[in-house]
Amino acid sequence: MSGFRFTPVSVSIVVGVLSFAFAAALGIAVQLFPERRAVWADFFVLFVAITIACVIFLLLEGGAASVRRIRRKKPPQPPHGGAASSVPEVEVDAEIHIRVHRALNETGNAAGEPFHRWIHLQAENWSAIDAEDASIRIRIDPLGIEREWMWTRARPTETIKRGSPVAIPIARGNIAEPPTNWIGFHGPHFPVGKWYFTPEGHVGGTIEAAPGRYFIHVTVTWHAAGGKSSTTDTFYVYLPPRNGAREPEIIHSVDREHY
Repeated sequence: MSGFRFTPVSVSIVVGVLSFAFAAALGIAVQLFPERRAVWADFFVLFVAITIACVIFLLLEGGAASVRRIRRKKPPQPPHGGAASSVPEVEVDAEIHIRVHRALNETGNAAGEPFHRWIHLQAENWSAIDAEDASIRIRIDPLGIEREWMWTRARPTETIKRGSPVAIPIARGNIAEPPTNWIGFHGPHFPVGKWYFTPEGHVGGTIEAAPGRYFIHVTVTWHAAGGKSSTTDTFYVYLPPRNGAREPEIIHSVDREHY
């Protein structure tokens, strides 16, 4: 009995066999000793009932075990009824996100001079697929101006790689007069209180803008293995007046179409 395992099936078999043996023995005893029939009849019926109950339990447990074996052998089905495949998904397109350029300042300012401000955005690639021939188009509201835009270093197109965001110059101006003895500032002089959008970066072609609030809608278009793609995002631009208390800044916003 050292290898015997107490399970519902094994116990039912033992009880059923013993009950059947007792019932058979009582049946023979009743035939041999008829005068004891009244005493042994109840025990005979009890052992017969126990035997029948054990047989029914074993039949039901056997059917359930067969169903479980069939389910274990059934191969797993792919989700949504598709064909089973062990081939991982392969990226076929870049994933471009437009963000505020915060390498130097949370406001997006990328200018190093204390009296000058030049706010920038940047395009980031979150995919291993390069975004080639990436170009920019920007609409400025409420000026109603929409045109092609250049990347930093006045480049009309760029290849955007993962881990190497590319800056987008947006607007610049001076918040104070530069010191007369300042060395190292080779940019043009901007009257304090006037601002200029910079679609051509440092090469010129600026768009003068009065102090105030603007919304710019930035679209980046690129080519990758999956073909031509684009993404658009909206930003709020604040350009302060002369002697204003706030810094110029650019903040991610939501287009009215997405409310």
